[in-house]
Amino acid sequence: SLRATKALTLTSPSPRPPLVVRFSGVDLESDPDRLLFYCQLVGYDEEEFPCAPPVRYSTLSPGTYTFRVRALDEDLMSSEPATVTITLHSTAPPHVDLPGIGLVPVTALALAVCAVGVGLGGGYVVIGRHRRARRLAVWRKGADPYVVGDVIEEPEQFYGREDALTELIRALEAGNHVALYGERRIGKTSLLHQLAHRLRQMTDAPYQYVPAFVSVQIVPEARFFYALMSAIAKAAGAYTGPLNLLMDERPDRFDSLDLADDLEVLVAALQRVNHRPPRIVLLLDEADRMNDYDPHTQEALRGLLMTPVGGHVKLVWSGQTMNREWHLESSPWYNLFKQEIHLGGLEEQAAVRLIQEPVKGVFTYEDEAIRRILELTDRKPYPIQRLCSLCVRRLLAENRFRITADDVEAAWQEVQAEDARRAAEGAVSPSYEVRRPALTVAEERTEYHIGKDKEDEP
Repeated sequence: SLRATKALTLTSPSPRPPLVVRFSGVDLESDPDRLLFYCQLVGYDEEEFPCAPPVRYSTLSPGTYTFRVRALDEDLMSSEPATVTITLHSTAPPHVDLPGIGLVPVTALALAVCAVGVGLGGGYVVIGRHRRARRLAVWRKGADPYVVGDVIEEPEQFYGREDALTELIRALEAGNHVALYGERRIGKTSLLHQLAHRLRQMTDAPYQYVPAFVSVQIVPEARFFYALMSAIAKAAGAYTGPLNLLMDERPDRFDSLDLADDLEVLVAALQRVNHRPPRIVLLLDEADRMNDYDPHTQEALRGLLMTPVGGHVKLVWSGQTMNREWHLESSPWYNLFKQEIHLGGLEEQAAVRLIQEPVKGVFTYEDEAIRRILELTDRKPYPIQRLCSLCVRRLLAENRFRITADDVEAAWQEVQAEDARRAAEGAVSPSYEVRRPALTVAEERTEYHIGKDKEDEP
């Protein structure tokens, strides 16, 4: 919400005076130069209009008017209007009707209205300080304003990746399976959750999208097809209600043929409750695990997706690398994917928002500090959050509120020291080098084109 002070000063040097209104607005979380104002003199203006102080009226007739002004912050959040009722007489000096005071001559108005303005402003500042103190108290108890290493499921906490989301949705609309690549902690899992959220919101799309999330990392190969059907049934259950499925009868012996049978039942149920054809989107996270599966399991998945009922299912495979070695006589299963998306660092604007937004209104960053963070982290989400979290810990300990380039350098030294300790203890380094999937196999280079057949080159 907007926290603003509003002060009105009116001057009238003549019996038919020009009316001059001066006001100001303050928001603790916005640049003062970026505040917007909307004004209206009720009784003269038909509607409110964009304005900037001072506002001048030079042709007013005697009568009673109410001046209203409201402010909008950088997020276009509006304040409550501030109002002053003004009475203009033809033979007497104009008066202002102040609440609790009554009619006050305009000669005394400057002082009186300034007092009202200070009172309003003080209240807003107190509110702002209270909210800031409450957030500081929570952070001092150990809470972290930055989501370091955790999956982002809430859309309001997710920054950037609009290009990747758009590309994923377009590929799915075209009926393609997609492979999503990126190093660990680059944000693949969070992106899959945001994709699922977007697909569920697409109520005007030609398809009824049913996104089903599966973390393959925790799925044993023997339970692979059961895990897929379980996720699909759970996602579709909100539309279909309970169904009689084979997965409930034989969870330990559930194979690709059983999955095909259950998909027929589930797709038919979805078609009964919605006029749009269903499109099930399987979001396979940490799918590198499939590299260790028997090729016959991968072949069975490909065969299922080539059936009529399998045509209702689209894959989004997410991992670091896909094993492209294939020793069976059938076509490689990974030929399913007609498009690949490589996930790298954030766009610069999104990276800056990720730095500033979590601590907005409490801490600020010097421009050089932001530049250095972007440089050190290559605009990757996890390193940004990790570095900013250490900067906040530093400021909390020293009771400061502005993060400098020196703070960033000190935090970076902590990051390097922590990584060195992990390496010495035999832990896995948080940094990973990931090559494009087309380069992972020396003897093969495969180009992917959305909506076109693949062409293999030597």
